[in-house]
Amino acid sequence: MSSTLLLAALGRNCIVVFTGPNRVPEAAPKNVVDLGNQSFDGMLSIMAASDIGVLLYDYRKSFGNRFQQPGRLTEYLRAGLAVISTPFPGAKRIERDLNTFVCVGGYDLQELGQALESLFFRIGEGEVSRERIRIYAEDNLTYEPAADTVYRHIMDIK
Repeated sequence: MSSTLLLAALGRNCIVVFTGPNRVPEAAPKNVVDLGNQSFDGMLSIMAASDIGVLLYDYRKSFGNRFQQPGRLTEYLRAGLAVISTPFPGAKRIERDLNTFVCVGGYDLQELGQALESLFFRIGEGEVSRERIRIYAEDNLTYEPAADTVYRHIMDIK
């Protein structure tokens, strides 16, 4: 399946946003948006109206993302989006915690299509709670809980 065919198959009532080193083809449907081409305010507006965020990075080649989760992930989850992502440190934990987060092995279009279909189904059935996603992000992906843990650990050493 070519990327153009996959994107053409997204004729659903969903908006899919992409980010990453590869650009979305110009022939993509209007409900497929490349955030890399947007201003920050435009990106936030698009995310607020979106259903699924897609993070397709090759984490083996990206030094920063090998050791941390991508910043865009936090933005997607804080916006209440379901997410499809290539694996990064901690991705499998998020996938276990949220039925709205799907890890894919890479750029395999068939696997990506299956992940999209799964999330489209969950969205259509009302199984996706944007508020639950936001709360998860707030409780698990913010700096403050990690900072408190580090601070307590440092104080225990002293």
